[in-house]
Amino acid sequence: MNVAAIRGGSILRSLRIVLFSLVGLVLLALLANYFRRITPLRHLDSVFLFESVDSILAHGLPLSHTVLSWPVVAPMLDWPVARICAAALPFLEGDGYNVLDNHAYFLLYPIAVLARLIGTHDAFAWLNAAAHLALVLMPWVFLRRSGLPVLAVAAFAIAVAAWPAWSLSAMGDYYLDRLYMPLMLGLLYLLHRGALQEGALTRGRLAGIACVALLAAMTTERATIMVLAALLFFVVLALPWRRVRAQAGFWLGLPLLLVAYLAWYFSVMFHGFEGGGSLRANAYLTARALVERFHDPRMVVFALTNLLFLGWMACLAGWRYLLLALGALLPNLIVTTGGAELNGWVTHYHAMYIPFLVFAASIGFARFMDWLPQGGARVLVAIASASASLVLAATYQPFEATFTAPAADRTQGGILRAVYRFYVHRDQSPERAMLFWIQQLPDAVSAGARVSAVEGAMPVLYHSHALALYPSGLDHADVLVISGALVDGKAAFVTGLPYPGNAEQVAQVNACLLERAIRQGFAVEREILGAGLIVLRRSAAPQPAIAAPRS
Repeated sequence: MNVAAIRGGSILRSLRIVLFSLVGLVLLALLANYFRRITPLRHLDSVFLFESVDSILAHGLPLSHTVLSWPVVAPMLDWPVARICAAALPFLEGDGYNVLDNHAYFLLYPIAVLARLIGTHDAFAWLNAAAHLALVLMPWVFLRRSGLPVLAVAAFAIAVAAWPAWSLSAMGDYYLDRLYMPLMLGLLYLLHRGALQEGALTRGRLAGIACVALLAAMTTERATIMVLAALLFFVVLALPWRRVRAQAGFWLGLPLLLVAYLAWYFSVMFHGFEGGGSLRANAYLTARALVERFHDPRMVVFALTNLLFLGWMACLAGWRYLLLALGALLPNLIVTTGGAELNGWVTHYHAMYIPFLVFAASIGFARFMDWLPQGGARVLVAIASASASLVLAATYQPFEATFTAPAADRTQGGILRAVYRFYVHRDQSPERAMLFWIQQLPDAVSAGARVSAVEGAMPVLYHSHALALYPSGLDHADVLVISGALVDGKAAFVTGLPYPGNAEQVAQVNACLLERAIRQGFAVEREILGAGLIVLRRSAAPQPAIAAPRS
């Protein structure tokens, strides 16, 4: 090979890297801008993160005033209707709820540094966009370095982007669990390289493994457990024992550090609250309970949705990595959060296993393509795989595991379809329509008022109002913002409290709360029609708020 050919190959590789980087940056900017623009459409789980970061910058502690009311409302979801209707509903005021009391969200501190530079809303928008985009681009880099052609790698990227666990995750609220996903995926690729390549575990790479592992562990306590499990898996089943013995200090020290961190957090920092749920209370630990669990029709939805998009590829990754993926899926199978862990794709309850399934699927896909002969067979398989993913994205209903006409509802196509309509077909974008209505809400609520509101009203109100999660605060609030509609000028179809009972119980509990508000002097002031919200204002002076107990 002559010098000119070598230089030509080097230039071509450089151009590919530049093109890949430019495309990645454009996609990142489009996604981040979309997330930033729809900030008013988020909910309490995003608002308390905003408040926590702002509080770190102001006071050094991640305190949220809005989430003070969640420990009041959470136990109500298990109460009978009569008890809720008779309960005291104070408006709590205080320094705020320290979110570290309930979750190990220590990554909020580095996020606060970024927020200082670009603003809190922008920081979360860019980080959330980067986290989701990385789950597509990191396997791209891995598969290209594994020797797969661009067409095959693109087919895998399409499968990830079409997968509801990814595409609908990006449509949900902000959670630090989302930021764990790319860190965990990066850690798995680093460990995989160490298992395969002689000399790959240099001191520099070990330092990289430690940094990524610790960053991932800082997102939540659940993430720490997953990182610990991944490290132990590779030490026991994947890494050559002679390498582990040669670097025993590292492979023993890092897991022990994580165990010590968890012990410290749960013994010193963690407090929890009634209704916050516990692992033991929500786990299926007996044979009878497990049998009942596996008769839940949502188990079929969970299994089929993951199998259709990425699971079949993970099955080709070899028994070790298949075992790793199944182990990551296990918590969703034996621990319940009410069903969201099975088909609540927009929630964060799927974040823990997502990087494991992407990792195992990429390994399996690479092995599958290597088994095929060079040339036409690989091209046909790549085209077939990409086409199948696109058809599934257009027709598969991931909440019930059914097939419908293409684009029959807004969940099909997930975040890619939502972003496309937001920028290209603006008149068809439900997010743009909802933004028009929700941004009218601050004008209907005077600044400084104490507001008991449903979650969907909080992002546009939290900066300039004292907020409580409805119905908490009803006894002392100036304004109520609840879900419902007006019929002949009166509130109807009210669903302010998401009570998990049957339809009759839900109607009873929301009706009694509305009647209570009317008895206290609340009257309908305005309907935010397109947002499905009603604003009620108190005509008489409310009672003073009470101080929240210090945690």
